[in-house]
Amino acid sequence: MMRKLSIPIYLLLLWLVAGNLNAQKLTGIVFDKENQWPVSNAHVFLDGSSLNDVTDAEGRFEISAQSVLDLPLVISHISYHTKVISNPFSLLPDTIFVDEKDVILGEVFVQAGRYSRKQLLNAFRKELLGVTGAKSCIIENEDKIDLWYDSRTYTLSANCDEPIFIRNRYLGYMVYLKLDKFEAEYTRRRLGVGQPVVTLLYSAFFEDISLANKSIERRRKAVFEGSVRHFLLALSNEQLRNSGYLLFQNGNKYAESPDECFTVTDTLDLKKVTVNDRIRAGGRARYEGIPYFGQLQLRYNANNTDLIFFKQIFFINSLGNLTQPEDIIFKGYMGGLRIGDLLPFDYR
Repeated sequence: MMRKLSIPIYLLLLWLVAGNLNAQKLTGIVFDKENQWPVSNAHVFLDGSSLNDVTDAEGRFEISAQSVLDLPLVISHISYHTKVISNPFSLLPDTIFVDEKDVILGEVFVQAGRYSRKQLLNAFRKELLGVTGAKSCIIENEDKIDLWYDSRTYTLSANCDEPIFIRNRYLGYMVYLKLDKFEAEYTRRRLGVGQPVVTLLYSAFFEDISLANKSIERRRKAVFEGSVRHFLLALSNEQLRNSGYLLFQNGNKYAESPDECFTVTDTLDLKKVTVNDRIRAGGRARYEGIPYFGQLQLRYNANNTDLIFFKQIFFINSLGNLTQPEDIIFKGYMGGLRIGDLLPFDYR
């Protein structure tokens, strides 16, 4: 015999209120600054997340988040300059004005290069998506991407006037990537050979296309564990050892204690991480001509990463992001991760 559960109405209301206390909503209208008319079909998204919307005919958008996220809000439209609002949960205006792009017909320079477009595309896919990602991802509008190779500086560059649509079949995401800058400088003077120095500036949002696929969720978990963000979260929560990370210094075969390498303290909504003096390199230590503070080797499972700290003190936000990404360089496994290996910041 089934029993009917009776719940006092005040408890039910209390639960409903408590469940929505952390819910946050971003709403606004996007307008053309010069003509004062609404801009429809603009992508509005929290950068690097799966939270996004498209403006309607009146320029309106609405994005709901479970909590405040330390991510900028990006407004992107093919006919307008991209607008970025750094602190949208506290500084979002009711009306957001965007500037229309100027239509400029410039000169077209044709250079007879040594590489075909197919070769340039293959190299671009590898450096943008990563070795694994290049095999599992499809760029659906790669015909819109401009590519060129400078044989004097051995640099591959790319540009795209519209977002790049990347279908990641392995991780079950559609990635909409607004490319601001892409350069891959090859040290061996040949396209696609060696590990180039890659400069990549972009904004992006993710659309989940997995339909709750359990196999894809297992892949996402495997990709997340051992990633840069997983490491930074474990570091900020003082859980490096429990999370499976080992630290080594100067090739020493014995692992270092995380407590002897780092000191973590709370400061506002950030974690302040101090690299302890025992990690300090010599006064003349330089990486590509730039002085740095210290260096550690990091191991997770069978993957090795070199960490080069340019600052003794750096900060990590609640999402596991460095407030100043240039404070640390990741070489090796983590340094080789690319767009095809990324998960949205609101993953888990």
